[in-house]
Amino acid sequence: MEAFARTGEAIRATTSKLEKTRLLGEYFASLDDETLALAAVYFAARPFADRDQRKLNLGYAVIRNAVCELAHVDDARRPHAPPAHVVA
Repeated sequence: MEAFARTGEAIRATTSKLEKTRLLGEYFASLDDETLALAAVYFAARPFADRDQRKLNLGYAVIRNAVCELAHVDDARRPHAPPAHVVA
């Protein structure tokens, strides 16, 4: 959790989307598959309480780019729109 918190703080501190992608990719690369899936969902969602208006400002494209970079997916094969969410 400490690495997650440090990464979130570093992402919050920069306005550069390239830097956010780099930070997120670096963090994701350090995780096992199970933890990676949870971390990606958490970074994409609203992690704060409803009354707390803070946002991480990590949209679909930033997370997609970081995950695709780690998975060595070239630009031509990257999805351009988020997949439809399935509610269980």
